[in-house]
Parts: sequence; structure tokens; C-alpha cells
Amino acid sequence: MSIRVALLIAVTLALIVYSWRDWFTSLCGLVVLLAFIEHSDMPRKIAGIQGVNLPNILLLFVLASWLIQRHGEKLRWDMPRYLNYLMLGYLLVFLVATGRLLFDLESVSGYYTATRVVCERLINTVKWVIPGLLIYHGCRTGRRVKMVLVAICLFHVAIGLQVVLNMPISGLWDVEVFQMRMRLAGEIGLTPALLGKVFAGGAWALLAAAALTRQKRYRVAAFGAFAMLSGTLGLVGSRSAYFAWVVVGGVMCLLRWHKQLMLAPIAVVLLFAVLPTVSQRMGIGFGETDFSGRSVSNMHLITSGRNVIWPHVIDKISEAPVLGHGRDAMRSTGLTEMLSRNVGEGEAVGHAHNAYLNLVLEAGVAGLVVVMLFYATLVVLAARLFRQQDPMYVAVGGVALAILMGHLAACIGSQSFWPAEGDIGIWCMIGLLLRMVKVESEVLNLRRMQQQAIRTWRCQPALGRMVTNG
Repeated sequence: MSIRVALLIAVTLALIVYSWRDWFTSLCGLVVLLAFIEHSDMPRKIAGIQGVNLPNILLLFVLASWLIQRHGEKLRWDMPRYLNYLMLGYLLVFLVATGRLLFDLESVSGYYTATRVVCERLINTVKWVIPGLLIYHGCRTGRRVKMVLVAICLFHVAIGLQVVLNMPISGLWDVEVFQMRMRLAGEIGLTPALLGKVFAGGAWALLAAAALTRQKRYRVAAFGAFAMLSGTLGLVGSRSAYFAWVVVGGVMCLLRWHKQLMLAPIAVVLLFAVLPTVSQRMGIGFGETDFSGRSVSNMHLITSGRNVIWPHVIDKISEAPVLGHGRDAMRSTGLTEMLSRNVGEGEAVGHAHNAYLNLVLEAGVAGLVVVMLFYATLVVLAARLFRQQDPMYVAVGGVALAILMGHLAACIGSQSFWPAEGDIGIWCMIGLLLRMVKVESEVLNLRRMQQQAIRTWRCQPALGRMVTNG
């Protein structure tokens, strides 16, 4: 047993023991621990039993402690009705798509069994949402809000540090070293595309979280973490993540950081000048020379072969546009086999390389409308908090907006809208965002009641005089 494995076990045991005293603190510790869930040192199985690993064991103990302690804390489910409907709609879309796969195993025979679908496509998807729901239910004080924000920031920083430790920093300017980025999936367990999505929103989220403190050292630390995650974004080489990083920064500058918006063009120019591998990745496919010597754009290189995949996906969507084909439709419809044979990408064509197309393929236009309504509502709520004056609202709204916008923008090139291991930060932030929206609503209602009471009190003397004079 290595020192790192022993350390992971020790931290997990400490959080398990402490959960019986304070389940919420252990929950925040679990959020940070999940940054290492796919790391090569993290034990996948304990005693050879599938699903029995350190994070899952800790999650079970946190759930047990929550069940016991929630009565003493007088916790109740108080999410606004419209948000409940949106979340239930999302869940329904997921269950219908997964259920269709479960009842159509013949189309994926040899790859899926009923047990595997239930474990991998149902349980292992739903469990990533549970920490976010617990955060919403238990985050009732300012101290707990700060704890969750710190945990989410540490989650992103921990993933960034894993990239830095496994990828030489010279990869930012040395093209040959940059090619080593593909080994990150073996060491960290997350693909460059998934890492890029985490960093695209996470970098700006760290800057937004700095609004919660006025102490200079914490603000400097937040800016340093922002610089580190932005640099690691260059190391992973995901062009969709580069695009997402720019989109997130632009939106946040337009909404609140107006002065920084003027510096954006200069920052982009410096970025391309200092990081040649980034400019090289972004320039792939542009300025190619054809057989006649003319300068043309190679769409196959620009889209990394997606221009070949997407037309076939769209054709399959047209066969069932309303409800789609169910989970893993790429396999069940034969697209994976056909594209692997014709394009030669093998398992790389296991998904549509566009989360929006993938969602329509699996859940249809109906599923797309429900899921997009859910995310659009969250973005609007986050933007509203981000524009307020209270530092806590600004921090929560800014972090949520950055992470959500990074997710939505990066999904253009890859990813999925079904919860996965790299999405724990998203769902935890959604839980915190919805709690702050509930708090804001209660504060506004209290102010209205106070104003109504003041108006009533002012009217009482006048009514008294009217009665007396009458």
C-alpha cells in the first residue's frame, strides 16, 4: 500500500467518524475527496466488491448521519414549487431514457446486461446529484454557505493540481511535451475534454468566490488559483474548453466586471503570444493549402472529425425526433459500429461529440426542451444574484454562473447532460444556488411584510381621528 492510498483511507475514516458529530462538514469533505475519485491511486473496489469504494462508503455514512441529525436541526424540504417541477422534469427525462435502454437490451446485446445498466447508467448517474440535494437541504447558515464555497473551490484546485503534477508545465510552449496530455486520462481518470470543461468554468468561479472576503491574502490566493486553472486549461488542449473559458469570462464581465471587459482583447492577445500551444491548437485546420495552392479551411481538422459524425447523428435524430432512442442511442441504433467501421475512430465514436445532439438523440426534442428550461432558469437565477450588492449573493451567484456557463458552452464540443463524475462541482453549486435563491425570496417577503406593517401603523392615527371626528 502506497503512502497516497494510506492517506486517502485515513482522510475517509476521519470524515466518517466526524460525520456522526456534524454530517454537513463531512459532506463538504466528501466534495473535495471526489476530486480524486478517478485517480489511479484511488481504490476502485474493496474486497473485490463492485461499487464498494472510499467515496461511496463515505457518502453512505453521510446519508445515515443526515437521516439521524436532520430532526435535531429541524430541516424540512422547502424548495420553491417551480424549482421542484423543473428538477422532477429533468429526472423524468433521465428515467425515461434509461428505462428505454433497460427494456431494449437486445439492441446492445454483448455490451450491456440489465445489472450493468442499473449499476452504471442508473445508480452511478443519480449518485452525483445526491451531494447537491443534501447541500440544499442542510445549508441554512452563513457559515455553511462559506464551507460549501470553499469545498467547491478546493475541488477544482485539487483537479488542477493533479494535472500540474502529471503534465510538465513546459507543455504550454513545447509542442512535443504538449502531446503527452493524453496520458492524463490514465493518471487522473478524466479525459482532456472533461478536464477542460471543469477548468473553463472553475477558473472564473474562483475569481467570483473572492467577493466573499475583503482580506488581501485570500484575494491574491483566488487570483493565483485562477491563473493556475487557466494555465492547466492550456495543458489539456481542449478547444471547446478554450471557447467556453472566453464565453464565461465575457458574460461575467458584461454582467458585473465592466472595467475588466476593456482589458479582454489585450488578455487574449497576450494569451496567444505567451502560450504558443494554445494558438497552435486554435489554428488547426485554418490556412491549409489545397492542391491548387489556394488557402482553404479544413473542416475535418477544425471540428476534429465532428463534421463527419454529426450528419449521421442528425439523420438518426430525424427517425425519432420527439422522444429520441433512449440512453446509449449511439450503440442501440448502430451508429457506433457504423462510424467505427467507416471513420476508423473505434470507441471514440461512442457518443455524438456534442451534448446537445446527444441529448436529442437519446431523449428527443421533448427532453431537450425540459433540460434546457432547467439550465436556463438556473443561469437567470445565478445572474440575478451575481448582480446584487450583498457579497454572499455575489459570490454564490458568480460561482454558480461561471460553472453553469462553462458547462453549457463546453457541451457544444463534447460531454453529456447526464450527471457524471466530473460534474460533482456543478450539482453541488446548483444545490447552493437554489438555497440562496430561497433565502433571497424569504428576505424579500420579510421586507414586504415590514413595509406593509409600517404603512398600516401610519394609517392608524388617521383612522383614529376620522372615528373621533365622526
